[in-house]
Amino acid sequence: MINLVFILIGIFLRINNISNDYYFTGESAKELLYAKHLIESNIFPTIGMATSHEWLYYGPIYYWILIPLVRIFNYNPFILFWLSIAVSIAGLVVNYKLITKVANKSIAVYSTILISLSPIFIWQTRLSKLHVFFFLLTPILIYLLKLVWDKKRKAVFWLGLCFGIFFSFHFSQIPLIFVLLTVFLIKKYKLKDYLILSLGILIPNLGIVFKDLKIFLWLPYRSLGLSSESSSQTLENFNKFFGMQFFWDEKYWIVGSIISIFIIIVFYKKYIKTVNNNFFNFYLIFSSIIIFAGLILHKNPPVHYFLPIIPNIFYMVSMLFEKYLPKRYVYLLFILFSILSYKTYIMPKDIDYISYDNQLEISQKIVDENKGKLMQIKRIGPYDYFPENYSQNYKFLIWYLGGKIDDSMNNTTDNIVVINDYENIKKYNEDTNIK
Repeated sequence: MINLVFILIGIFLRINNISNDYYFTGESAKELLYAKHLIESNIFPTIGMATSHEWLYYGPIYYWILIPLVRIFNYNPFILFWLSIAVSIAGLVVNYKLITKVANKSIAVYSTILISLSPIFIWQTRLSKLHVFFFLLTPILIYLLKLVWDKKRKAVFWLGLCFGIFFSFHFSQIPLIFVLLTVFLIKKYKLKDYLILSLGILIPNLGIVFKDLKIFLWLPYRSLGLSSESSSQTLENFNKFFGMQFFWDEKYWIVGSIISIFIIIVFYKKYIKTVNNNFFNFYLIFSSIIIFAGLILHKNPPVHYFLPIIPNIFYMVSMLFEKYLPKRYVYLLFILFSILSYKTYIMPKDIDYISYDNQLEISQKIVDENKGKLMQIKRIGPYDYFPENYSQNYKFLIWYLGGKIDDSMNNTTDNIVVINDYENIKKYNEDTNIK
């Protein structure tokens, strides 16, 4: 019962005050506009949206899920969050079920509680991006790889299929292919098994392959983490990832980083000699090294690039808790973590943040002032160098509220509505400070 209480606290933190904190941006609205386009054009997608590399596309599975939900809920912008919270909760259930089989029940319970209470997991859920599916897929991948480690050849195809499905939600898992292949080498799988693994990976991504074969040139580049970017923010982003495991407030991220690094070092020293005969120890150590090394080479990795190994630290600490700490002290720490996560909750906000209510108010005013008129939207503000001036959130809301948007490539409409988000953000911050 006490375990469920901790998990419910984590779920509460994921939904608390979401109507005010809903982070609806141009990036998230692109998903809805893309789904809208597919629905109106009666297209069954074989690929997803383009990534930041204009020629590189996600797989289609996210949109297979999103499109019927958008139709059922009549394009409500909150559908992105409802889907995200459902996947996040499912991820907690799957983590408990499968880590029980990979390790044991205690480690499954401990890690599920820590994941439910962790600021970085709560934050990523509340962002409502497609990356949240990593929370569900990662324990499945670990479980299937454990079966392959145990020489269950029937799991090889399903492992490949699971790994292939990741491509519908991001590409940051690519370096983990080295972990998969190392298991195949250690366990002396045959060429036939490598081909079956490859087939499983390929099936969910046939649309991507047929769309552009350049992906086969890009994958080795991404796997090796090669990049010409500056490394100035790499340390800062690692600090954010490690720090937000435990703390909301940026001031304490360095403390969280120290705790995270301490856990990794202790785990490594305790279990490095067991990696040849213990799958979970092998996976946690090797996958962490591979991803961290790849991100250092990549330089300036956004936090969601850490998603393939986001639960690793909590798996490690759960194993250490089980072995070295009496259960009563573990639950005392969980109580303290619950209080800390609840009392210090601060939704991280980027420089472009305007509350969803304010966006609705701005959009409604534009609709009222341009009744029946076809309009173009031009946004001035943070990130306006992105396509469409990063205005997709306003475009979607204006359409949702009954406005008429000119979506043509020629932009022939004379009625251009300029949205100055610098002023909107300034006003929002002033009003928030007054309150």
